[in-house]
Amino acid sequence: MADEKAQPQFTKQDFLSSTELSGAQRDLLETALADGRTYTADEAEEAVKQLKGGLF
Repeated sequence: MADEKAQPQFTKQDFLSSTELSGAQRDLLETALADGRTYTADEAEEAVKQLKGGLF
């Protein structure tokens, strides 16, 4: 049983359609997130950090 309260899950398309993100943020999410699965906001942020860490 998880100790933390369950966080909402979002698809890649949910993130990409958010009006709160800049174009650059959408571009990063487009690359970092996989189609066909869901992510919490924290998981999406971690995926972007991993992508950025591997760019240079």
